[in-house]
Amino acid sequence: MRWLAALCAAVVPLIGSAQTARAISGTVYDDGAALAVRTGFAPAAGATVKLYRDGGDRIPSADDGIVATDTTNAKGAYAFPPMSSGDYWVAVDSRTLGKGATAAWAEQTFGPAGSLCTRLDGTSQTTYFEGSCIGGRTTAGDDASSLMTSEHIALVSASDSGTGVDFAFSFNLVTSTADGDRLQGSFRQFLANANAIGGPNRMRFVPLTAAPEQRDPTMGVPTQWWLITLATPLPELADDDTVIDGTAYNLISPASVLHMNPGRLGEMATVRPQDRTVPLIEKPELELMLNGENGIVCAKRCGIRALSLHGSPIGVVTRADARIEQVLIGASPDGVSAQGGSVAVQVEKGVASATHVMVTTQTRAGILVGAEGRLDGQHLEINRCGDPQSGGGIVLLSNESQVRDSVIAANPGAGIIMGSLDGATPANGNLVKSSTISSNQAGVLFGPGSSKNVVTQNDIMWNPLGGGGSEPGA
Repeated sequence: MRWLAALCAAVVPLIGSAQTARAISGTVYDDGAALAVRTGFAPAAGATVKLYRDGGDRIPSADDGIVATDTTNAKGAYAFPPMSSGDYWVAVDSRTLGKGATAAWAEQTFGPAGSLCTRLDGTSQTTYFEGSCIGGRTTAGDDASSLMTSEHIALVSASDSGTGVDFAFSFNLVTSTADGDRLQGSFRQFLANANAIGGPNRMRFVPLTAAPEQRDPTMGVPTQWWLITLATPLPELADDDTVIDGTAYNLISPASVLHMNPGRLGEMATVRPQDRTVPLIEKPELELMLNGENGIVCAKRCGIRALSLHGSPIGVVTRADARIEQVLIGASPDGVSAQGGSVAVQVEKGVASATHVMVTTQTRAGILVGAEGRLDGQHLEINRCGDPQSGGGIVLLSNESQVRDSVIAANPGAGIIMGSLDGATPANGNLVKSSTISSNQAGVLFGPGSSKNVVTQNDIMWNPLGGGGSEPGA
């Protein structure tokens, strides 16, 4: 009896230990929209997940030893065997989510309860509930070779609930204003992701740092926006349907716009509700200092919106259908002229649909449309562009382009040129309607051989060399 009692006494703690030990498991997801909302998640297969036992301080440290590693299956799921009671760290290696593309590198959007997540003041906070965890624990890139340098981690207890330890990542998330090759969360990395992974890619800018003051305060209110200075030329966009979007979103709620640079260009400080119906360009929150001969090159279908950009001789080159809206070229986000160029938008092929675009300080042309391209422009503002001999605000060397409801003013060259002035490339069937063409050297010029162009319902005035005319032989 004594032996039996002793045996029972020895077995009871083992049973109790087995009852408290639980498997730690969860799912890793691809969050394409980068909204940190489960309804948009898709399973991410092939991701490496590591499990570390906490040394007792509940802080990632050198005494936290690795105990297991797993790889997510086709459903994005991973699982570790039952562990003895205690605290454990789950870490996801974000470099293994590349969908087979070594150039791709996703950034974290979502984490489980117990995640370490960065905040704008540079600190890391532990979350009590699952949800948004933009960028992981710090602003640094992920190095999952050790827990100390892992960015995407969460503390879980095997004795409580070790299931549903879920993470999500996005290839479309931009969190950093730093530039360089292989920088997680950078604008350049987003472009590399878009080229490496087929299908649509829409950039979501959720900065991990506060917007710096860019100008002296006006009436006590500082002017703030983010600036990315590119160290080298950007890669061409080589996959259809990549959208570069500079709209800034909230770190805690990535569906909420920040509005750090509120208002519209040319708008008074006090605006009546009915004044909002006047079409004006929204002030962007992201400025790109470009590098190289060509700034952004769309070799495939693309979209560019909510940006100011300058610094390259040619700001944007399109070789396929493109949509450009709420963009400033040659100016900072407050509309102040910045470093000029030669051509702001060069349309080589496809249709460039441009709406609410401001262009300034270009030596050859604000918008240049080649023989194989076409422009569909509305609410354009083109000024200080073109040389007096052959340049202009808009130069159309193609057929069937349209310019409507725009202001083409104060250009050293002509407001609009249709067809090359030497007659080598005539332009036919273009339309300029309901626009103001004012204070340019000349209003509208037609190159030799250009015909069937329609200029109607415009205000063409105060152009020293006249409102419209043809070169000899036209």
